[in-house]
Amino acid sequence: MQLSGREVIEAALAEVGEILALQGSSCSIVVLGGAALNLHGIVDRPTIDVDVLAQEQEGRLVPPDPLPNSLQSAIVAIARSRGLLERDLIFFKLYASADQTGPDDVHVRDLLALRPTASDLEDAAEWVRSQDPSPGFQEVLAQVVSYVDGALR
Repeated sequence: MQLSGREVIEAALAEVGEILALQGSSCSIVVLGGAALNLHGIVDRPTIDVDVLAQEQEGRLVPPDPLPNSLQSAIVAIARSRGLLERDLIFFKLYASADQTGPDDVHVRDLLALRPTASDLEDAAEWVRSQDPSPGFQEVLAQVVSYVDGALR
């Protein structure tokens, strides 16, 4: 699933906010990356995720990890309603893990939380390899796959 521009990203975030409101909850986040660029009107292009830099708590910015359970649940509900399944999340999180810094990244922790099967991980790796064939990326991808597979088995 891709978030194809400002209006779609705004709608998805609004839906998350509506779910939180129905639960009597709220959460303020700081986003960056492609989603932030779209929201500010700097670019108009698809992105596959909303990168969260921080949460605001009591007027202070704090690390986003872990996100509140209510926010995580709302995100999952919206992702599913838009056709994004856990298997898709595994693919995207593996790509983000290899694209960032490698095994110590927050995306790797998210990937571990998804608990992919060995088959899911191999399928995801095959797709990720097709996204960036550069040798350096392939090396980091192999390290991430090895780390995740070892941590889960």
